[in-house]
Amino acid sequence: MDHSEANFNEAVLFYTVGRSYLLELYHSELGSRQIRIVDGSASRRAYEQLMGPETEMRESGVAYTCALEQHDDLGISCAMLA
Repeated sequence: MDHSEANFNEAVLFYTVGRSYLLELYHSELGSRQIRIVDGSASRRAYEQLMGPETEMRESGVAYTCALEQHDDLGISCAMLA
């Protein structure tokens, strides 16, 4: 069946994945050279966003919080791709 014949009554699955998990995985994969960042203006903005969040140690692990008026959408998008 091709996409034009798709059954639209099928369920779409989605997963709730926390920001901390995504950022830790991304950091780990960068550190092990599984992935690399290509130099460019968007990459630099993403890097700045990824360096911006503050970390807090909790019983459940590291939590990342972004200061008010700071964006992290581009950085999180990179982490999601990993």
